[in-house]
Amino acid sequence: MKRKIVDQTNSVINTLERGNNQFREQLKKSSEQIQQHLVIQRQNYALEEMKEENKILFCDLNSIEYPNVREHFQAEKARILQKRSY
Repeated sequence: MKRKIVDQTNSVINTLERGNNQFREQLKKSSEQIQQHLVIQRQNYALEEMKEENKILFCDLNSIEYPNVREHFQAEKARILQKRSY
């Protein structure tokens, strides 16, 4: 009788350990997928930022009528060029 109880207890423990191991592996895979997703998102953000910066860099400042707007774009161009020079 005691042996049967011990065997059942060991069986339950083994089942729980297997379940925990599977759960741990699934969490690890999920974490890796999330990390990959974040890397891709960062890359997409950087690409979009570069596209927007390129629009500013290639903007013809002589076509801007208002001096304060022109100054803003000049400052932005300088900031972008300095950022890219590093």
